[in-house]
Amino acid sequence: MMYQKDDRFDVRPQSSSSRRKCGWTVCIVVGLLALIGLAIFLGWAGVMLYKHYVSDVNDKRENDDYLRKLVRQVNDSPETTWKAKFNKFGVKTKKYGFTYTRNATAIQEYMDHIKRFFESEAMKRHIQ
Repeated sequence: MMYQKDDRFDVRPQSSSSRRKCGWTVCIVVGLLALIGLAIFLGWAGVMLYKHYVSDVNDKRENDDYLRKLVRQVNDSPETTWKAKFNKFGVKTKKYGFTYTRNATAIQEYMDHIKRFFESEAMKRHIQ
């Protein structure tokens, strides 16, 4: 039986030109994948920045509409003796139940003092 040589399992060293071609091919594929990944990331970042910008614009518009409505309501009221002006730096509060956590007893004592003062005879004479 004669030994036949199979080219698929040839373990001879490759020529340097074929190794260079393989190296360039790998570099090109990796570079293209990196560019595609960068393009996807930049696209995602652009979409997120746009969404953030749109939400900021909508929040500012809602805030301005609320404050203009409030100014109009105060100015149109016959019960008020003063007029309000629109402040473009005004902010609509998002927390309505502000609580004082520091020195609550002193605040309560002071509020009781003010209440007693407004209910006193001197204040009633002053108001008449």
